[in-house]
Amino acid sequence: MPALVRATILFGFLLFGVTAGAQTPSSPKESKATGSATGRVTVDGKPKSGIEVEARHQFQTSRGYAKAKTDEDGRFLLTGLEPGRYMVITASPIYVDFSNNRFGPNGKALILAEAEAVEGIDFALATGGVITGRVTDANGQPVVEERVTLTQLIEVAHGASHGISRHSSSEAETDDRGVYRIYGLSAGRYILSAGGPSLTVGSSVAPVRPVYTRAFHPDVADEARAKVIELAAGTEAAGVDIKLGPPIRVHAIAGRLIDAETGRPAPNISFSFGPLGEDSRLAGGLTSCRSDDKGKFRIEGLMPGRYTFFAMSEDQSGFYSEPTTVALSEEDINGVELNLLRGASIGGRAVIEGTADPAVLAKLPQLRVMTFPSVPGLIHSAQPAVAQFGPDGSFLIRGLRGGKTSLHLDGLNLKGFTLLRVERGGVEQPGGIDLAPNEQVTDARLVIAYGAEIVRGQIKAPGGAIPEGARMMVFSRRVGPDGSGNGPSAEVDSRGQFTLEGLTVGDYELTLIGSHMPPQQEKHLVNVAPGKETNVVLTLNLGAKARDK
Repeated sequence: MPALVRATILFGFLLFGVTAGAQTPSSPKESKATGSATGRVTVDGKPKSGIEVEARHQFQTSRGYAKAKTDEDGRFLLTGLEPGRYMVITASPIYVDFSNNRFGPNGKALILAEAEAVEGIDFALATGGVITGRVTDANGQPVVEERVTLTQLIEVAHGASHGISRHSSSEAETDDRGVYRIYGLSAGRYILSAGGPSLTVGSSVAPVRPVYTRAFHPDVADEARAKVIELAAGTEAAGVDIKLGPPIRVHAIAGRLIDAETGRPAPNISFSFGPLGEDSRLAGGLTSCRSDDKGKFRIEGLMPGRYTFFAMSEDQSGFYSEPTTVALSEEDINGVELNLLRGASIGGRAVIEGTADPAVLAKLPQLRVMTFPSVPGLIHSAQPAVAQFGPDGSFLIRGLRGGKTSLHLDGLNLKGFTLLRVERGGVEQPGGIDLAPNEQVTDARLVIAYGAEIVRGQIKAPGGAIPEGARMMVFSRRVGPDGSGNGPSAEVDSRGQFTLEGLTVGDYELTLIGSHMPPQQEKHLVNVAPGKETNVVLTLNLGAKARDK
């Protein structure tokens, strides 16, 4: 998979999750001088007192946290902040934070140096809108404790094409009157739905409450016919009701997992299932399950339709299966069998280059290697197959399907480690290792570089300001004859600054990806020299009209 494509896929995850080259928590002995952050909060253009503001360190927990409340002028001061990456947020559920976006949590990113005092972390909040209504059944009676889902519709434009993106889903539950209320909403266009089954895995107990077919406001089953709710800023849309049909009977699928080689039940093996659309592709999310101690499973609360079941190598069981399709109509289905196949494996050793420091070499067992299994005709697994390195660097990933298999390094928040190349029998495998069915590879070699170099950068936007609420990531990729691969990544903070830590000496290609702005096509090549920080400026191309992607 191309590096930029993978970077785009992982963008949302990395914004507030684990990033390569991430900063590790320091011990008390490593404590440094603390800094501060100050700013101002306004609501509907006026200063607002009593708003709680928090700074949360992206990797520390106990010492990476500060809290303050705004004064009468809307100002706040966060103190005692150690160096590192923070997310500054306002804890105000009834107000809309315009830094909200679908790529990560609300708030503003902040990269804080030692003893630095940062000013101007301002928040312009607005009173959130409200959507409320009532959910009733076919007889006009209130439906109690029913889940209601609100989804915002966003227009997107890519060149000459236009479309609708669905995101920012909110959920609520009806009370004893069948009434729901969803607040703190930004202005926009929404659709509302209620009903649908609630799955129960590994139980034979039928649902206690009635189950209804999913319906959209006001009373249609087809999402394309749902009435769009136009919500203005700070207003309340009342009477947004949903009428459900009569209760429906949901069904169960039960079966077992079988070791195809021995014909015996396969206990405690993980597998996944999900609904299929008319095109035989996944029409919803995957649900992870596990067989019981007798190799059996049972899934309750399913609507009629087609479902796919398959086992993967996520749990290192050594098994995988081909997808099995089950068509569920008006009766429960029993006797489904997943025939598990012994998969291929990749084993070998990892070595760290670029240092002879025993303390660094001793961290190898804290690293992991992973690959992303796939199922033909479906999607990449949401969970990778992962193996921890042994003290000698040995590793083994089992239960793999035949085909091209790419390996990736999981640094587990340890900075400075980069996978340079993957070898098999001493030959580099730039596109991944070709696996024959059931092949057992034992001579894989992962060459990992260690570095402690730092690149600090600034984002500039000539001819225009960075769009309000934009969230940006900088991804690095090592290039050159001595190996290539994904390097550290970092979020750009609210001042347009970013820091990439733990790079090795050499050439890197930097790519900027962000929300609420046009795609950035240009890449920046930077040479990282030994023993000194490298400073770069990345130009943000705002030639096209900024838009929500």
